[in-house]
Amino acid sequence: VAMLEALDAISEFYNDNTVDARRMLKQDLELQNIQLAKRFLSEFDEVKTRITAVENLSSNLQAACNILESKVKNADENMKSFMEKASELENKRNHFSSQSKEIQLFLSRFQLSDDEVDLLYHANLDNADSAEKFFDSLGRLKAAYSDCKSMVEKHFKSVGFELLEILGQHQETAYQHLFDWVKKKCDLLAETGSSDDLETNNKMQIAIRFLNKLPIYFSQCQDLLVNSRRTQLVQKFIQALTQGETANMAPSKSLRAIDLNAHDAVKYVGGMLAWMHQAVATEQEFLEAIFGEVPTRHSSPRPKGPNGGKSQQVAEKEEGDAHHVEGSKSATQLGALSVPELLARCLQGLGRPLRVRIVQTLESRAGLEVLYAMSDLLAFYEATFHRIVPIENAVHSTVRGCLIECKRLFASSLHKQAELLTQSHVSYPLDLKASHVTRECAAQIQEILKVFNCSLSVAPVDVTDACHIDAVLGNIIQPLLQSCRLGCQALPAAEMALFMLNNVSVIQHEILETSKRYRDQQSQDSHVDSKLSWLEMLETEASTWVDILVREEVGRTLKRSDLDKLMELIEIVPAGLRAVDQVGLGQDRVGTVMRSFYASLFSTVAPQFERLHDPLLREEIRNRTAYRIAEAHAKMFAFISQAANGYDAAILSHTTEEVKVLLGCSSGGENAMKSDG
Repeated sequence: VAMLEALDAISEFYNDNTVDARRMLKQDLELQNIQLAKRFLSEFDEVKTRITAVENLSSNLQAACNILESKVKNADENMKSFMEKASELENKRNHFSSQSKEIQLFLSRFQLSDDEVDLLYHANLDNADSAEKFFDSLGRLKAAYSDCKSMVEKHFKSVGFELLEILGQHQETAYQHLFDWVKKKCDLLAETGSSDDLETNNKMQIAIRFLNKLPIYFSQCQDLLVNSRRTQLVQKFIQALTQGETANMAPSKSLRAIDLNAHDAVKYVGGMLAWMHQAVATEQEFLEAIFGEVPTRHSSPRPKGPNGGKSQQVAEKEEGDAHHVEGSKSATQLGALSVPELLARCLQGLGRPLRVRIVQTLESRAGLEVLYAMSDLLAFYEATFHRIVPIENAVHSTVRGCLIECKRLFASSLHKQAELLTQSHVSYPLDLKASHVTRECAAQIQEILKVFNCSLSVAPVDVTDACHIDAVLGNIIQPLLQSCRLGCQALPAAEMALFMLNNVSVIQHEILETSKRYRDQQSQDSHVDSKLSWLEMLETEASTWVDILVREEVGRTLKRSDLDKLMELIEIVPAGLRAVDQVGLGQDRVGTVMRSFYASLFSTVAPQFERLHDPLLREEIRNRTAYRIAEAHAKMFAFISQAANGYDAAILSHTTEEVKVLLGCSSGGENAMKSDG
């Protein structure tokens, strides 16, 4: 490798490879070394010059660094005093900044800005944004006044009295401005009768809450609002009666005028009372939302309703409401009315128009069933209004008075009907069907039972009430049956029984059908004993007439063949004597009667009980009649079959079983006869 590097170095100046060249190679190499040394020297001189310059620069830099070092030392000494001064200034700035914040906080807490003061004095409360800002500013003013008052009471600062006076002036002006707006709105409500503006109601509610602590303004607000609501309720009621109103659930639809239902007494009165119920509930919610909880003043005891004293549930609710109101934060107010008292005043104008219309309806010669339905309806709403408003009011007084009048008219109509039935006997039709009077009374019973099964009040099941279902049914059924008995006295016993059974079955049918229709409700109702007792009474009445009809029909059937006389004769045959030798019981006589009896079994003469209109009752009487006839034949058959009586058995054309088959006796008739026995 070294040889190759040497050859590469020689190749730069060794060009010709001759003998002379090789002889001069050493000389050339030395010459080359000399040239290289000279060139090194010349180039090194330049380096030396630069090194000298660098050395000079280094010396100058050292001198400059020394100068800077001295300056830095001086600056360090000066910086310490500067930092101490700066720290002192920073502490002062923080102190003054803290004082500034406290002053600003104090001023913001106990003072209002110019914009807020301007809002409190001149805000347009009809505008939503302006009203919101006004109430926010009034809230700040109220809080500032309270805080300033507390500060004055605790620290007795002189500045507090000045601020308190300024805030008091602002507050008085703001409350006066707010009260003027409330008064204007109440006057507007009384004129237009519109209270469905939710935004206005919300602002009214907030305004009343701010005025709640000022008895003068608050009591005036109550009077203004109550007067406007009273006028508005009367206008709405008249409109609902004559023109109809918009439905709450569907604003695009309007309800029919209530007066259009005047032809239907129950629907008419129910519509008015339902409107009253909705109006009272809505008004109560409105007053509670506007006035919240206000103290309850002691009022006189409420008069008892037509059904006696208050129920336990109503009493408990009133007691709970009283304790709840007594705990109100506003209990220290003087002269403020409670929500029930306000509600009672709002309802004062509704009593007269409601009373006039209900009394007109009651005096329009409504039927017995209509009066009964209206008494139940009025009793329900009387209890409902009694529960909603814990103090006496015009609506409740009106409903209670109308309820008393309705019960009086119902009792009078029921008594007149009973007297009329007792004095004028029911006339029977030629076909002995149920009389038209019975059908009318059955229709009354059906409608009354419908009301009873769907009763809204407790009057139909209150034994002390004149509308108790037991008393009502008794005053209809008993005089009706008595009138039917007296009206058919001139008829034969069988026809009399037919007529009575047709009448009784009509009444039974109506009670049973109504009971079946409401069976699910009655299964959970503990007051169904009344209907069951009257069904049992009617069943007993029907059984009496069934026995009479069966007896008459059996006697008529046996009389056609003179078998009834034979039955009487065999009863008096002396013991130990042959019956065939007795007068009237000879072989020929008995044979003739038996042949006539067997022939009557194939007779086409229709029995009297076929005129019964109840198929089940008709089938029952047919079975019982057939069984008694078969029983008489069996007795006669056994008498003739006894050898001691001396009769020829050939006169017996049919056995007892064959006679039963011919008569169509069923097990039901046999069981009925056994139960009668």
